Amino acid sequence: MLNGNYKYSIEGTNKMYAEAKQENCLYGIAKATGLMAQIYSRENRYEDAEKYFKETIKNALKLIKEEPDQISNYHLVSTGYHRLAATLSDQEKKNEYFSLMPVWKKHTMAYEKTFGCPDPSLVYYYRFCAHMYIDKEKYDEAELYCDSMKPIILFFEMPYIWGIKTTICEKRNEYDSAINWIDKNIDHCTNLGELSFTVYLLKDKARILSKMGQAGESYSVFKKAFQLNDSLRLLANNAQLDEIRTQYEVDKHVAEKERNFNYFLLALSSAVFFAIALGIWMFYSRKTAKKNRILAQQIKELTLLQEEQINESLTDSHDLCIETRMDKLCIDIRDLLFKDKYYRDSGISRDSMIEKLGTNKRAFSEAFERCFKMQFKDYVIFLRLKDAVLLLEQSDLSIEEISFKVGFGTARSFRNQFNEKYNMTPKDYRNSRVTTVPVS
Repeated sequence: MLNGNYKYSIEGTNKMYAEAKQENCLYGIAKATGLMAQIYSRENRYEDAEKYFKETIKNALKLIKEEPDQISNYHLVSTGYHRLAATLSDQEKKNEYFSLMPVWKKHTMAYEKTFGCPDPSLVYYYRFCAHMYIDKEKYDEAELYCDSMKPIILFFEMPYIWGIKTTICEKRNEYDSAINWIDKNIDHCTNLGELSFTVYLLKDKARILSKMGQAGESYSVFKKAFQLNDSLRLLANNAQLDEIRTQYEVDKHVAEKERNFNYFLLALSSAVFFAIALGIWMFYSRKTAKKNRILAQQIKELTLLQEEQINESLTDSHDLCIETRMDKLCIDIRDLLFKDKYYRDSGISRDSMIEKLGTNKRAFSEAFERCFKMQFKDYVIFLRLKDAVLLLEQSDLSIEEISFKVGFGTARSFRNQFNEKYNMTPKDYRNSRVTTVPVS
């Protein structure tokens, strides 16, 4: 969790919760929900964090009833109240935040009564109370809680008190006192080397000076803050560069040491890989070529059969009676497609056929289906592909030229239709080197 690996943290906490639940271990359950709430709080999922902090407090209070002398149970409750207050504050739920404080106070009193020493979370309680009364603009009460922290706070935590004092003085418009408190904080942080926090304090000081009307001094402090911030960035960048250089030298040394061995392995593996790849390529090339030859022969035979059937239908019309209106329309459609080769027109459509034949949609559809047993669009594609196969075998026309000649319009459309129908590309079919009779 501290390293920011929240996904793994959640997985581990869920396992912990499940095991505690199985063993009916109430302390383990409360500990798991508390950890889950902390993870969600770090992810800024405040509503989820609030829910689990409340669950932790609820379970820990049950533990206190069962084991009233166990200090770890009280610590769970104290931590829960502390973090729940922070979560409510982050969400600006002031009413719930204010309602929580008396309950938390009651717990700190019970802790001290039971163990004879102050609750470790008491300093956080005082701090939250101080901020609560600042929000309510009751600065005397806020200052009282701020002073209450002094006996129980450690020296390195004094900046918390000074920060609250600064806020209170600024709210009261006591700017000179606010500057005195913030200067204490600046000196403390500078001596400890916490320069990044010093930058923020300097900016706050400049802001207060600006309120006091001391524009010149405010500008000087702002300038100092920006210079310190720039120097921190420079130090961070230099440290990062030094780390990168060191890592580079180490990596370079290791790489040089292993380079010759790696080159040998690379050369050997490349040779083996090339030999295997060549063998696989030769195997599949021969297999594909054989498959294409068989498939091309089947396509050739099918195309010849189709051509014969079309020629027979043009010369033999004994099944059709010209006096019958439906049969006459069938003959007209056949002649328009087979004799005039109207299907080679890329602009062909059902409507254009109907217009040329001087009929209507219903009569055309019935006649076409009776005559060809196929849908109009499918039959046009069938005729075009038949011609395309013959042109691929006989002519030297390019794929693009063939696609326009037979009526597809675009080479892409031609390739797609050909591949869908015959399961191979026009180029592969042509390379199979089959021959047939010339196409007219």
